[in-house]
Amino acid sequence: MKTQQLQHFQTDGETWQKRAAKGKLPAVIDPGDLKGRKNLYIDTLQKMAVQKALGKEKRKFILDFGCGSGRFSDLLAERCEFLMGMEITHQMLLLAKDESQCSNTGFALFDGMNFPLKEGKVDTVISVNVLQYITKDSELNKVLSQVQKSLKPGGKFIDIEQVTRNKKRWQRDLKTYLRFFEQNDLRKVADYPIRKGHFLFLYPIYFGLIPKKWFKTMARLEMFLRKILWQSFWDYQDHFFEMEKI
Repeated sequence: MKTQQLQHFQTDGETWQKRAAKGKLPAVIDPGDLKGRKNLYIDTLQKMAVQKALGKEKRKFILDFGCGSGRFSDLLAERCEFLMGMEITHQMLLLAKDESQCSNTGFALFDGMNFPLKEGKVDTVISVNVLQYITKDSELNKVLSQVQKSLKPGGKFIDIEQVTRNKKRWQRDLKTYLRFFEQNDLRKVADYPIRKGHFLFLYPIYFGLIPKKWFKTMARLEMFLRKILWQSFWDYQDHFFEMEKI
């Protein structure tokens, strides 16, 4: 994957600065989804997966690492005393602040590599489709080291990334992510696929053939079928990781 500007957290399409102007969901999911139905479905599914992992327990401090447009902010803020969203793109951060409805939320602009936090203060770090854009292994290791240091002992790292078995695609494979987590003293609690990149029903969703009121039902169906559908050697999958600081 080619990078633009910074050597980390960049796409090979439009820059994050330009994508921020497209709105909350297209900025961070698919900027080409003009009707927004595909983005809404993916957003719904990913939030359901995160909600399930968080449970009903209220945390003291959650870090939304790579918060982007802030699409997870309100959901996370309801589950903690204080939420901090960290982001490298100024325009994204402005969008996140505008979208936030909760008073217990703060946002910080950072360089992508060094966390502006004291060590061992965070109960849970949440990250969705962020690590996949770090193309250099050395930089990924540094970021995961920062994640680990920010967490309290026993703190959780909840992460969703695109993974693949296809060596011609740009995404990393599952074993690579698990190896990096282990190298940075993050023990696996759970990992499983939650979404197939080209799920059969994604196309009728995109074209408006499935009503939005059914999106949660479709998301539950896809996550239920994940053990069958994720075994693809050419496609990619959204993979869910729950890790714990050793």
